[in-house]
Amino acid sequence: MKLVDQTKNITALALKRPVTCFMLMLSMFAAGLISSKLIPLDSWPAVNAPQVNIRASYPGSTPEEIERLITKPLEEALSTMSGINVIRSQTSSGWAMLTLQMKFTADLNSAILEAREKVDMVRHLLPEDLERVDVMKFSTQDIPVVELTLLSDKSLSRDYEFLEKHLKMPLERISGVGRVELYLQQPRVWIQLDPDKIAMNRIDIQTVTQALRQANFLKSVGEVQTNDYRYTVTPQGQYRNIEDIRAQRINERIRLSDIASVEYALTERQFQRRINGQPAVGLDIFRESDANVVDVSTAIKAVIEEAKNKPQLQHINIDYDRDDGHSVEVSIASLLKAGAIGAVLSFFVLWFFLRNLKLTSVVVLAVPVSLSISLAIIYFMGFSLNMLTLLGLIIAIGLLIDNSVVVCESILQQRAKGHTGKLAVVEGVDNVSVAILSATLTTVVIFLPLQMGEGNFFTVMLQQVAVSICVPLLVSLLVAKTLIPLCMYRVLPESATDNEAGSDRAQQKYRNVLNWGLSNPKRVGAFFLIMFVSVMMAKSMVDKSSSDAQSQKRLRIFYEFNGEPELEKKLDFLKQVESYLLTNKSSLGIKKLYSGVFSRGAWSNIEFVEDLPRPIEDIKKDIKENFPISAYAKASLRREEGSRTSVSVFLFGRSTSKLNDLAEQLIPVLEAHPHFSEVRNGSEGDMYEMQLIVDRQRAMQLGVSTQEIAGKIGNAVRGINLKTMRTIDKGEVQIVAGYFEKDAIPMNEFKRLPVMESNGAVLTLQQLVTIETRPAPSRISRMDRQTQLALEMNLVDVSHKEAAKSIEELMSAITLPKGYSWGLGPKFAEQDESMKQMGFNMLIALCLIFMIMAALFESLLLPIAILSSIGLGFVGVYWTFAALGMGLGETGMIGMLVLMGIVVNNGIVLIDQINRFKGSAEHLKQAIIEACSTRLRPILMTVATTVIGMMPVLFDSSSADSGVLDYKPMAIAIIGGLIFSTITSLAFVPYCYYILYKLGHGTSGKIAKARAYANQKLARLG
Repeated sequence: MKLVDQTKNITALALKRPVTCFMLMLSMFAAGLISSKLIPLDSWPAVNAPQVNIRASYPGSTPEEIERLITKPLEEALSTMSGINVIRSQTSSGWAMLTLQMKFTADLNSAILEAREKVDMVRHLLPEDLERVDVMKFSTQDIPVVELTLLSDKSLSRDYEFLEKHLKMPLERISGVGRVELYLQQPRVWIQLDPDKIAMNRIDIQTVTQALRQANFLKSVGEVQTNDYRYTVTPQGQYRNIEDIRAQRINERIRLSDIASVEYALTERQFQRRINGQPAVGLDIFRESDANVVDVSTAIKAVIEEAKNKPQLQHINIDYDRDDGHSVEVSIASLLKAGAIGAVLSFFVLWFFLRNLKLTSVVVLAVPVSLSISLAIIYFMGFSLNMLTLLGLIIAIGLLIDNSVVVCESILQQRAKGHTGKLAVVEGVDNVSVAILSATLTTVVIFLPLQMGEGNFFTVMLQQVAVSICVPLLVSLLVAKTLIPLCMYRVLPESATDNEAGSDRAQQKYRNVLNWGLSNPKRVGAFFLIMFVSVMMAKSMVDKSSSDAQSQKRLRIFYEFNGEPELEKKLDFLKQVESYLLTNKSSLGIKKLYSGVFSRGAWSNIEFVEDLPRPIEDIKKDIKENFPISAYAKASLRREEGSRTSVSVFLFGRSTSKLNDLAEQLIPVLEAHPHFSEVRNGSEGDMYEMQLIVDRQRAMQLGVSTQEIAGKIGNAVRGINLKTMRTIDKGEVQIVAGYFEKDAIPMNEFKRLPVMESNGAVLTLQQLVTIETRPAPSRISRMDRQTQLALEMNLVDVSHKEAAKSIEELMSAITLPKGYSWGLGPKFAEQDESMKQMGFNMLIALCLIFMIMAALFESLLLPIAILSSIGLGFVGVYWTFAALGMGLGETGMIGMLVLMGIVVNNGIVLIDQINRFKGSAEHLKQAIIEACSTRLRPILMTVATTVIGMMPVLFDSSSADSGVLDYKPMAIAIIGGLIFSTITSLAFVPYCYYILYKLGHGTSGKIAKARAYANQKLARLG
């Protein structure tokens, strides 16, 4: 109780030194106002995802070749790193990506360095012409702060330099902008070699490119000292224009222009965005790590508006696809609006109870003072104001007034007893010191388990919420012990407030309920037992409900193609789909259609209007049934990316082709089950591969290895990247030499490609190899050095747990070939891990709450009565969500965690007062009734202000509509659980106290009698 005594001294000190107390509070309040202008604004906290990405580009190579030459050697080297949970790899035509999933506690900077060392160790095993291997880490700050889409009536495909000059470069000059990515074909110098002229002049492509490399150089060779100056010597041989390249001599008698054409051309088109059926260009803007997201976004908008007014850009429409600054501003405005409305409503609720304007103003004063001081503390702790800290502050707004309400009511009760002035204030604060200290600490300690264990992304993010809840609550405790008593002393009324008569009527009804409940313990016990058991049914209903509000607003369509058709062919099919969707835009409820086609496939994102003309399932069915039919393409509908209702099953084995065969057998089995829909093969199907089998006997005759011939063939087919050329008008331009500008080469000319020169004769491709074609995988996926394939599907009204059980039942009836196996996808593991982590956090939080209350009340039985209110809160949460047909989701789980710390406050206030009124065991019932009735009004006041404070959050849809966190499930969990727990715990907590006290008192009496009897026996024996 020493801590409680010290808090009592704080109140006495505040009353003794009122000016000092007021000045300290005023200075901290001012510091908070200043900090609110200085605190960084961000969409998300700067968190590095626990993974390391390794990417290698090897254009013109097949997935199987890259897997053999690059992926597997890298996997072997990287698997020896410490702190790795899983190694995943994706290998496709021209590139490989390895992802090292690290433990959350791993030092990513050290992991990056170690990964680079491992890559360097096997660099000699990788292809010689592999340019580089990038080792990267992913951070939330690697996400663009603004994404723009450029639309025009005319094609923008050849306007890279124009857009770079008028848009990209001005944006790059903005303070706080890290980089700007313009997704458009860039200009390059294309040297198209004539294979017939190459063969006629008896040279090969290596001879040409070697001459070009040697002539295009810039290097420093040293310094020259004169009497007055020191000069750096830099021999220059750089090309300055196309004429320099054309005039380049290959040997004594041949210029480049004799055997090739040299022109400016565009890089190969790899991707095209489309908005509502129109071609579009993407422009992504990234900020620097320490830049303020709102300031950067505002500066970007100013530049964009200025650019729109330029005559040169009048034909271009600039549309915002993403604006984190706007999202943060919306969230801040939502917070301020919710806080202001909540404060006003809370003011009137308090006034309804207190019926005194001055007293009500004093109590409400705790909200702005606590919030302002908290902002200063959060700023000095190094946190930013982001979606998660804002979420915590929104929750805290409804709780900041609780301690002040309890203190105010206690002081008024002392005043009603006849105490005056400082005595009423000091005694009033002292009577509830244990209660408000316990209530604050129990809310704070529920977040302590987040610091324990390995953690995951969810718990790390939840720590941001925890800080922004705990800091204001601790500040509100200080305010309730100092500023509020000081102000109460100044405005304390001479008599009881006007609403005592109304309070007496409510208290009398409450006494009658308590009297009946304590007189009929068996009936009350049976009633609450049924209530606790019923939560299992409510939980099963909630688990089956979808928590993805966004999945009803958006739909993704993925297009799978047989083989690997050209980009233009994929684009033709995409245009057919767009035509159907946009023609039926009204009947399908489409607001916006955003599509993309790239080298490995195509997709469309459908954003629906707010009020759909019919159920979403009917719209999906209509879309599926009326898709354009194509012999080489098919479409599959998927939920919004990241949806909790989209899961996968992995197949493992040696052969990708065999895995594809197994997938085709399993898809009908899974699709026939009522729990699954839209089952599809996660791979991209097979493509056709042309194998060139080198003639080994011919290679031996030429005196070269088959590997050297393969390298020369690769150069002839892929072309060769040379050094860059810097020009005044186009900047730095890449120089590329090859036979054909496009990847797809006509077969008759492909066979005649000059490959190498030997003894004055040029050998063509068909003279060195035998050509065979066969199907080959377009992408190879591996996990922990084992080939895998993903079967993706949507869940239909089923929880992850039930879905996993259904999958296990289906797969157990299927016999896989030897060496092949299956496993559940990562979302099952993530869901299971999140639930286990949340369960662990709640269990530890319960233990901490129990220990705090046991220490403050010096009892092991009384905390059990208080903890019963948590169970009642959970019953209220699950039945509320079940009645609304909603799933909990992440923010709903946060709401349940916060609810644990809130609902015990009512129990603490009741038990603390009962202990003060408690007399002998014979008068226990009357003591409980009187104590609880005196605490009815402060409990109703705190609950009402908390619920009313959360109401604006519940009805505010701006957060979900703007793409930020949806606070609604959290508000529903807190409001539903708190209301239900308050109504029931007002009867159940006193009931539990009565039963436990009787049990403890009876047990103590029996032990005392047994001890007295034993002592009597020993005395007789003695």
